[in-house]
Amino acid sequence: MEMFSNPSPVTMLVEGILALCFYLLPAIIAVVRRHPSRIAILVFNIVLGLTVFGWFVVLAAALVNSNRAYPLAQKRTKVPPSVGDKYF
Repeated sequence: MEMFSNPSPVTMLVEGILALCFYLLPAIIAVVRRHPSRIAILVFNIVLGLTVFGWFVVLAAALVNSNRAYPLAQKRTKVPPSVGDKYF
């Protein structure tokens, strides 16, 4: 059991980086998916992430389909040319 009593600084650094990545996982997912609310998700992740409930709420917000957030912006309609466009 002596082996687990004093971890090396490298081990502590790697574990700290992994813990930080897990803590910021909702924000990382939002950035990778280019979620329209990725800045808000990052802020709420930092503020509310320490509570387990807040972390899961922010994770759910990051996983929501980002295309549904602005359905009208995704829809493209073809506008017919006006009559005058043929002659100019």
